[in-house]
Amino acid sequence: RLRNLCAGVKMTVEKIASVTSQTHPQMADRCSLIVAELENLREFTDRMDRLFDNLPAPEPKSLFDILCDAREFFIKKFPFCHLELDGGELAASFKHGSWFVIAMREIIANAGEAAGASGTVRLAWAGKDGSVTVSVSNPGEPPPPEIPLNPPRDRKSVV
Repeated sequence: RLRNLCAGVKMTVEKIASVTSQTHPQMADRCSLIVAELENLREFTDRMDRLFDNLPAPEPKSLFDILCDAREFFIKKFPFCHLELDGGELAASFKHGSWFVIAMREIIANAGEAAGASGTVRLAWAGKDGSVTVSVSNPGEPPPPEIPLNPPRDRKSVV
């Protein structure tokens, strides 16, 4: 129901933006922010589905397919952020590759958000003796000041 509501509100806001774009350009700009927030909310509901619903049936995927999907996903989501790919050619295949794609998209999205609009994310992979190691890293930006790095502990929970 929430997705249907978001879709309806998004359509309404897009119509308002198109009608008012000539006479009130600031209104159209504000509408684009609302549309972006509604898209984020839809994405959130997709994530919630994964928590409370069954995962899709697993499908085998090659490392190449997983990396191509991650690259395409990143470019669409963060067009101004740089993605460095670092690894050699590996003929690796994953039995549950479709689940790996879901996890990789979440990790790539987190790294892209932390890197900032013009930052860099590095996706590296290496293989040895039939195993594959994949890492995602970025220099990131410091956490906002309202997030404590060393939160206080509840005295009751300390033994």
